[in-house]
Amino acid sequence: MCEDEFGTVLPLDETPVPRPVFMGPWFEDVDSPLHSGASGVEVLQLQKALTRLGYLAEDPNFASGVFDETTAEAVKEFQRFSGLTQDGIVGPVTKAQLTAQRFDKMPDVNLGGSPFKDGKLTYAVGLLPGYLERYRADCLREMHEALAQWCTALGMELKRTSHLQARLHIVFQPLAMAGAEPEPGGALAEATANRIVLDSSERWLLKAQTKPDRFQKAFYLSPVLLHEVGHSLGLKHSSDPADVMWPYYRPEPNLVLSMADCNALTALFRPSNDCCTLS
Repeated sequence: MCEDEFGTVLPLDETPVPRPVFMGPWFEDVDSPLHSGASGVEVLQLQKALTRLGYLAEDPNFASGVFDETTAEAVKEFQRFSGLTQDGIVGPVTKAQLTAQRFDKMPDVNLGGSPFKDGKLTYAVGLLPGYLERYRADCLREMHEALAQWCTALGMELKRTSHLQARLHIVFQPLAMAGAEPEPGGALAEATANRIVLDSSERWLLKAQTKPDRFQKAFYLSPVLLHEVGHSLGLKHSSDPADVMWPYYRPEPNLVLSMADCNALTALFRPSNDCCTLS
């Protein structure tokens, strides 16, 4: 059961609230090896670890808990990168390397690439928080407008579609579930080439809304999504506060791409062409 902001108690399955996830060590058994043909929770954790480090494509339908050929090849690539024996078997040494302390959470390799394909961007939106679900049409329109700014800059087609057909998935989810760790200042979202996670632990606002008094903080959805789409397309942060790709949030619900944002995208996709223009 859970209680919404209005005091209504509902079964959890009847709400967009995700089920609780208990966080623990990557592997319960550090000694027993994992190999082709194995299955279960330990293999699922292995696949999640390999995805986090960039050795498996981030596909919500892939992490099946079955140690298949794709998983074995990813293990071998991780072993090669780490200077280990490339046998595709995840024994104590490989497990220890997978769970060793790292400087940061940047992946070792990038399997990404742009979500643009054949001149268009297809995307899907997951469950909305309950308070946004009440304004679903407005929320989906603002999301589409944010994506459309980037597509317009490149003359690309944009279409919202099913999750099976989409190249880019936009979901609301606690960042802790997405593997994020606490950082100074905190983060509102995370983006990869095919997935944008908006932190459902935060309170999100549409353009016409203001922060409810009972919340200490609230953030406009549009500028955050606009920024994260830039990352999904391959853009890095900008040091200019006038750019959408400036790394710090500002409460500007009607934020638009700057000329520098547009030029950076054009240089990434069409390096031989002149810079794009903004109307």
